[in-house]
Amino acid sequence: MSKDLKKISAFYSVRLSKGVATILIWMSVFMWISCGQETYPQGKAIYTFYCQNCHMEDGIGLEGLIPTLAGNQDMYKNRDRLACIIRYGSRDTTWLEEEVYHTEMTGIPVLTETEIANVLNYIHNNWGNKAPFFSLPEVMEDLSKCEKQ
Repeated sequence: MSKDLKKISAFYSVRLSKGVATILIWMSVFMWISCGQETYPQGKAIYTFYCQNCHMEDGIGLEGLIPTLAGNQDMYKNRDRLACIIRYGSRDTTWLEEEVYHTEMTGIPVLTETEIANVLNYIHNNWGNKAPFFSLPEVMEDLSKCEKQ
């Protein structure tokens, strides 16, 4: 092997080793993040950005104005409408147990079906809520049936 060819070979061996090391480091970081205690981290990020201003960090809403999401059993009765409410909003009067809410909820049409499923899974598995998992096909089917408000 020529001297130049040995230098080139050594250079690429080092670069390849650094590339493999970089990939291994990023894989480790990803696994560390994904193995944390937080469930539905994508849903939490979406909730924090789009929903938390009204429904509050702990999902309790604003008494008399914004319905609570925390421990809200009435959500389960309308499971098939929830994706539609997130995407298109709601102008309906909302009854929760003995409280009536007349506040309109603005829809979030920029969310994808996956993001809607993620935020629904986050909401339905936090603050004392325990609901079955929302699958992407379920959310897509629900969205195909809803009427735009």
